[in-house]
Amino acid sequence: MSKIRILEKEEIQQNDFYDSSRGNDGGGYYQPRRITIFEYEGKIYKFVYDDTSCGDFGDRFTKTLYLDDKVLAQLEVDQVSDNVWRSDFTWRNPLHVALHEAGLLKKWNFHDEEEEKDD
Repeated sequence: MSKIRILEKEEIQQNDFYDSSRGNDGGGYYQPRRITIFEYEGKIYKFVYDDTSCGDFGDRFTKTLYLDDKVLAQLEVDQVSDNVWRSDFTWRNPLHVALHEAGLLKKWNFHDEEEEKDD
């Protein structure tokens, strides 16, 4: 199986009022945007983790995989306003598995095709 090769990583704090002492419910939430550029099987991809979570109010973030600025797959989690969990990442896709092996995706970030068959 092919592995990804990280070319560049960048993290930006999106909350101008970030303060770890007020991170639970005081508005000082840690809200990073992490951009990872990597190479996989000769192509250059971008992976973006965009966190707008609100401490004790819940998680809200996306993890998005791009090729040439086109979205290939996305995980969307929103426990703050809509209680949404939607993922295009699957264990059947070798690139998605490589992202997991590189630590960019977690096991629970994957869509479970078996659950869908039971519906």
